[in-house]
Amino acid sequence: MRKPLGLSEIKPLSFIKYFHNNVKKSLVIMLALILSIFMIIIFQMVMFAVNEPARIADVEVSNYATKIFEGKSGKIDAGVIKQMQENEKVERFIPTSEQDMDYNHLFGTCNISVFSIRESDIKYVLEKLGLKLREGRMPVVGKNEILLDWRLANNKNKKIGNFIGKEINLQEKLTGKYKIVGILEGKSIIGVIPTWESQELSMNKLLVFPKEGQLEKINEEFSKVTAEKAYFWTKEKAEDNYTKNEKSLKDMFGIMSIAVILVMSFASGNSSYAQYFSRRNEFALLQSIGYTRGQILLRAAKEIALLNLVGLAAGVTLGFVAGLILDRTFFIPNGYPFVLMQSNGMIEALTIPLCTALFGLIPAGWLLSTIDPMTVVEKSE
Repeated sequence: MRKPLGLSEIKPLSFIKYFHNNVKKSLVIMLALILSIFMIIIFQMVMFAVNEPARIADVEVSNYATKIFEGKSGKIDAGVIKQMQENEKVERFIPTSEQDMDYNHLFGTCNISVFSIRESDIKYVLEKLGLKLREGRMPVVGKNEILLDWRLANNKNKKIGNFIGKEINLQEKLTGKYKIVGILEGKSIIGVIPTWESQELSMNKLLVFPKEGQLEKINEEFSKVTAEKAYFWTKEKAEDNYTKNEKSLKDMFGIMSIAVILVMSFASGNSSYAQYFSRRNEFALLQSIGYTRGQILLRAAKEIALLNLVGLAAGVTLGFVAGLILDRTFFIPNGYPFVLMQSNGMIEALTIPLCTALFGLIPAGWLLSTIDPMTVVEKSE
């Protein structure tokens, strides 16, 4: 009687050979996986481009300065101003007025602040807000000149020498007509208009710059001032407002990502079942020569893992290449902030191959539990 073959003598078809012999079947799953990962990466780039302008236009400014508006009395109380002058935690406070400009993103608009600041204070404000002149020159007071962040300028399709304002375009919020003489770059998106030194505190707002490390402490002191005397826009309020607005967008993109993952997982499960059902003779033969169901399932798991790893690598590579191209051809020209990959985007991208692997193994395991090796082999003879 012939002895059964030892497991070391059994050399079933390798995955590479199987993939080569079943290119169409394997490519369907891999292409779907690549497309899904690609979509997730592009989704998170778009989400960043939509969310980030609101953060750097408001929260980023509030990281360095607290805004003070007139209170319910219609002015900033003189006692509040005196308190700031005597407060050792305050480095400097800058009188200013503020207008808004619309920044258009993919799903609407957000407000960008345009500050009118005394000419002698502009360099200080720019330095404190982490901004510098990228190109052009500083504006001259009395000549209706303006500085714009490069993202806002690109978003408005403007460059140095162009004019901007409601007199040029009735859709603009910025009243008047201003010539763009300088482009800014840095941490914040703002616009700056110089004003006369004599305006002093006649403007409707103050920018309060604390000494290093004192922002939270002075904001805590400001929180005790009544709304009658002044209204304070602090870092905490800016972050809270941003978080509330961000949540709706994150929820929307989250639902889209979950839909992609579920559809891909369902498709993977169906494809895997069809693929493994067509291989039931192979599985039966392996069982008949000594392989256990666990060993066959492990082999299937290795195949699925390799297929998913290749798909993951290809999807991420394609997403990154497409992102870099989009940055140059779409994001930068429109002034949209860009990120190649965020942590949540990477987690979602990794979730897809994990889910497809799981949904691919389930039908393989179920199919193995229903196979009768002898029946299948006899039918194939």
